[in-house]
Amino acid sequence: MQGKIRAAVPLYPLVDYGPPEATKARGRRYKPSLGGFRGRDTDFLLAMTGLFDWAYLTPGQRCDDPLLSPYYADRGALPKNIFMVACELDLLAPEAWRMACKLAGKRVPALDEVVGCEETVGKGVLITGGDERFAWEETREDGSRYRWLLVPDTIHGFDQDNIEGLARDPVLMEDARIKRDKVIDLIGRWLLDGPLRVGS
Repeated sequence: MQGKIRAAVPLYPLVDYGPPEATKARGRRYKPSLGGFRGRDTDFLLAMTGLFDWAYLTPGQRCDDPLLSPYYADRGALPKNIFMVACELDLLAPEAWRMACKLAGKRVPALDEVVGCEETVGKGVLITGGDERFAWEETREDGSRYRWLLVPDTIHGFDQDNIEGLARDPVLMEDARIKRDKVIDLIGRWLLDGPLRVGS
């Protein structure tokens, strides 16, 4: 499929199996003031990260294999247009941020650098400009295009209706639905204005 896919839009992706769970956990953002399981003491998924990782690995598999961890892939082997979307309160957000920065030629954050901000952003609010922790877009000399969006105050799977049973947090769900619709609109406009534009 190399060279045939014009764009990719990974949503809260796992892109780097290399770092151990403890290192990944240090880069995770928590906002206990939001309630629910958005605080470290109420994050029951944190204890399960090893299970999630090893459910996808075979014994002896190298964690830096680009087919498993696209963070290690050569930029030329990936689509030329990538819009990386992450959730601020997700364990996977820092690695997605690192990969987006690496692809765009920006400073790559440290493995344990915390993404986002301490303050809550507000119901339905996306930060789409003016703060590179949350959003930016870069076009490289070869025409490749990379965009980063960090959805504030949200958890992994924020856009899924079935997460409501897991989260049991009506405030989180109301916020997530508004942000989901805005993210879908941003992705659609990005695709139609760039990689999928007629004649491009």
